[in-house]
Amino acid sequence: MNIISPLPSTLLANMSFETPALLARLWSRLVLAAVFVLCGLVSSFAAEPNLRLEAKLKDWTQLAQTWASSPEVLTAVRAQNKGLSPLLQGLSREKWAALEGSSDVLRTLRANDAAKFMRREKSIFISEAFVNDAAGNKVAMLEKTTNWNHHGAAKHDEPMAGKIYCGAIVYDESSAAKVVQIAVPVLDDGVPIGSLVLGINVYELAKQ
Repeated sequence: MNIISPLPSTLLANMSFETPALLARLWSRLVLAAVFVLCGLVSSFAAEPNLRLEAKLKDWTQLAQTWASSPEVLTAVRAQNKGLSPLLQGLSREKWAALEGSSDVLRTLRANDAAKFMRREKSIFISEAFVNDAAGNKVAMLEKTTNWNHHGAAKHDEPMAGKIYCGAIVYDESSAAKVVQIAVPVLDDGVPIGSLVLGINVYELAKQ
């Protein structure tokens, strides 16, 4: 990987390139720096975009678009946009937070056809994946998300405007990992009817 990153002279002077642990830490920092740059974020690193990572982010975006256009996801979003099922009616942020893993709501959202499709297709790089309807309500997910509704959040609003979203590196409580979220619109004849979000695990990314 051809990442160019100027390092402080004091760091260079004190580095022992015979220490594997130090090299591993440096490598991890450089990989994460490249992710920051590729997502268009402000970073404390000065690094040039790495073509391999850029290709990976492009691959994950294309993967998200493929998932969003799957019959399973399209059918689920279309159905929920017609109206919430009785099981989901009346949900709020507070009620969602109080739900336990064995609840009917969570089991349904993790076990419907759209969720089963995402579970079959996921890789070790994907820490989380979920689908929202047009209103930002959860349609399907791999695991319980932090919030029930993402209306007003860029990860939903930008896809609903027909855009692709790439977020900052953050710690995601629902997946207990540092992730970069990529979100794409669920399109029905070219019209956004929902959003699909993938959380890319940067720990796994740094190992590559």
